[in-house]
Amino acid sequence: DGWLIAANFATSIPSGLNPLSVLPFKIPLKFFADIGTYSDVWKKDAEGDRFLFDAGIQISLLKETIHIYLPFIYSSVYKNYIQSTIDKKGRLSKTISFSIDISNLDFKKFNRNISF
Repeated sequence: DGWLIAANFATSIPSGLNPLSVLPFKIPLKFFADIGTYSDVWKKDAEGDRFLFDAGIQISLLKETIHIYLPFIYSSVYKNYIQSTIDKKGRLSKTISFSIDISNLDFKKFNRNISF
């Protein structure tokens, strides 16, 4: 009876617009956007937004293995929750998230005796 659907998008920021391009090492900077919905908000007489979303800046490190997300735009549900539960002073540090893409790790470098 219940379902959930979500999509995540990311696109590179050209190096001419990337403020991190002045550094002596390369740090890819991207825009990201997440959007999702679920079954309960599509039922008759349901209240609330049908779509939840956030968007912001993504920094990818270690050959696209670690991704750090700094959201700046939120749907009203997220925005209201953040404003009511997190002090304004520490809001940015509390909304940062990250992911680790283990498919980009080279496990052979950790132990050369392992064969795959």
